[in-house]
Amino acid sequence: MSDSHLAGVLRERERAFTAFVNGAVTELDAISTHQEPVTIFGPKGNCGQGAEAVNAADSSAARSFAPGGANRLETMHQGASGDLAYWKGGRWHAGDANV
Repeated sequence: MSDSHLAGVLRERERAFTAFVNGAVTELDAISTHQEPVTIFGPKGNCGQGAEAVNAADSSAARSFAPGGANRLETMHQGASGDLAYWKGGRWHAGDANV
């Protein structure tokens, strides 16, 4: 994967997360893996393992957001070489929650 390909992937991910923080999970599900292994570290320090569990958690979490939210990915570090790419940063959300 090249650095420019990784940049495109991150733009696609940002669009999917913007939909996510507006209560829609379809775009995120479309770009999420459905193959093992999968692990997610949640914002509350929780950890989920397995594609089914991770994607179900995303679906559940999307329902907690109300329409009208804004999202921004902030990159601290990223890189790509061959078949390996990584990204480290934060995701910032502003909006309402359905609680």
